[in-house]
Amino acid sequence: MNDFLIEQPVGKLMMKFSLPCIASLLISCLYNIADQMFVGNGIGYVANAATGIIFPLTVLGLGLALLFGDGAAAAYSLKQGTDKNPQIGLFTGQTIWMTFLTGLVIIVIYFLFPRQVLAILGSSEGVADMARQYGNIIVLFLPLAMLQNALSPVIRAHGAPGYAMFCMVYGAVFNIMGDWLAVFVFKFGIQGAAWATVLGQVLSLVLSLIYFMRPKQMMLYPSSFKMHQGIDLQIIRLGVSSFLSQFSIVIITVVNNLLLVHYGALSQYGSEIPLAAFVVLMKLFQVVVNIAVGMGAGCQPIAGTNFAAGKQERIRILFKRMMIVTTIVGLAATACFFLFTRELVSIFGAQDALYMSFAIQVVRIYLSLITLTCLQKVCSIFMQSVGQAGSAAFLSILRDGLLILFSIAFAQIGGLNGIVYAAVAADLCAFAITAVIVIRFFARMPMLIRRQQELYAQS
Repeated sequence: MNDFLIEQPVGKLMMKFSLPCIASLLISCLYNIADQMFVGNGIGYVANAATGIIFPLTVLGLGLALLFGDGAAAAYSLKQGTDKNPQIGLFTGQTIWMTFLTGLVIIVIYFLFPRQVLAILGSSEGVADMARQYGNIIVLFLPLAMLQNALSPVIRAHGAPGYAMFCMVYGAVFNIMGDWLAVFVFKFGIQGAAWATVLGQVLSLVLSLIYFMRPKQMMLYPSSFKMHQGIDLQIIRLGVSSFLSQFSIVIITVVNNLLLVHYGALSQYGSEIPLAAFVVLMKLFQVVVNIAVGMGAGCQPIAGTNFAAGKQERIRILFKRMMIVTTIVGLAATACFFLFTRELVSIFGAQDALYMSFAIQVVRIYLSLITLTCLQKVCSIFMQSVGQAGSAAFLSILRDGLLILFSIAFAQIGGLNGIVYAAVAADLCAFAITAVIVIRFFARMPMLIRRQQELYAQS
């Protein structure tokens, strides 16, 4: 057992684990955001639309990586509460082989049916060729990118959040420098941006693997990669909420792309402007939500270990502070979105006045209740951390599921404006339902702790 997780002050632990995790996720955002910034300014907003078409595939890969990585981290953290010497190498080995295998499946499907995949993702004729150029490179290296994302939460759970951040920093710096050179210096276009991204991800992966190869760790052996059905099922059960959270983003993006192409063509904006504007919108959304997710994921080892050890008061203190910090972040982000909308949109390129007008409108409306989104996401991760897999899975798709339904329904009524306002309705409804579930959890927490301790005592 990592005794410091149940003995040191909660605030100190939050700083130690959450800040590196937040930094890691923000740096991870840079992989996509850097592409948007460089291709938007160096090639044009049509290139932004093309990268937006491929975005769901990268999110799907991330979701599968977190299915195994977050699941292994949660299982290991809960095990620490009852076991003085849990085998991290076994959890890591299972994470690696399951992640890489699913990445290979995505490669096979994409390259066997490229046109069909791009059509499903909502590609219009104007961006299909550019999306294919970008996607061929991104998808080819997707299993390696997935491995890197899967290993980060495992490294954090083992007590090295700083090293996980270090791996992301080096890859992101390489990506940003590579984007600039590829797009502006060597004029390699959108393919150059793709190569910069994947090479940065490979660098981060190499550094992550080195962590498990150092003599101090000695955690990976050939036996670590043999299938262990009990551990694998536990990893999947605890990680499914992370997967569903990312997979719902895939569905939202695909549905939005299809709706934006259809209703955009019926408006003054055409189909490309709404597609490009929503790509920018989702990047801004991703930055803020990743801060909240980083808070929740960083606190995962703290919550899981204390829950398994029966430290109820520490869990309550931890949750309260997570909510306070997340609220402050959300409100600050909302203020920035309203006060500096034009400047934020311009970062990604603004060659067209009509595009700028639409982008400013959707950012201000769509992101107006992002504070509630952040709180809802943190609650979902918290429930995963304390072993409540069913509640976590439901909460992970609640907001996004409502957003899909509202987007389709509101688009029938208000066209493009309906799609924008659907986010406001989804945020309100999801937050209300989440509050009820969390309150019920704390009322039942003593009984749930006893049940969890009995389960791990038998394993």
